[in-house]
Amino acid sequence: MLFEKAFNYTFKGRRDYVPGVDIFDSMLATAQQYFGNYPDSVKGNFHRFLRNHALFRIHPETEILDKKTCYAHFLIEDAQAMYQINVSSLDKAITESYDYDEDRLTDLVNWTARSAKFIVKPDYSYMEQLVAITKRLHLNLYPDSNGQWIFTKIQIKDIIDPNAFTGCNMELKAGKNFHNKLTQNLIYCEDTPIGDIWFSLLPKGETK
Repeated sequence: MLFEKAFNYTFKGRRDYVPGVDIFDSMLATAQQYFGNYPDSVKGNFHRFLRNHALFRIHPETEILDKKTCYAHFLIEDAQAMYQINVSSLDKAITESYDYDEDRLTDLVNWTARSAKFIVKPDYSYMEQLVAITKRLHLNLYPDSNGQWIFTKIQIKDIIDPNAFTGCNMELKAGKNFHNKLTQNLIYCEDTPIGDIWFSLLPKGETK
């Protein structure tokens, strides 16, 4: 293990878990503090709902980690070297929440049948906007889905620094749909492909 950093969270609105976007933003902050810059690429998976405060640890790529304690896992590239960032739960419950209007992130979006175009706002993180708009795109495309669409995987490269996204013309395109259970959605910045974002359908009554 190379570095560790703890994060305290506040629930957004009526959620009783830490959304993947907040975990992603904490991962970026962890990497930036350790390396002094943002990664060149990120691949991340969210395994289960995080309901406590969390610990982020940076490991060498080759280190074997305990998957039983993993809530989210990232593989990042920095200066052509690969590292892992593992997210585990602390024994410290989240006790506070704040009002959160997700609809504010999805206004001024140009919707088509299978895509969404928007300009990144400065008052929200770019991943926060990507996730909210991808979620709304799913509700538009798959209105009869019996469950909740949740953010479960991200792959992004070349543009990672949050400052580089402000004012950027973004586009999300619906890609592959695997039996209406898992979807791949393509991310573009100024017409350049920079990655994809994956959502999974959590059936009603199930928890992750």
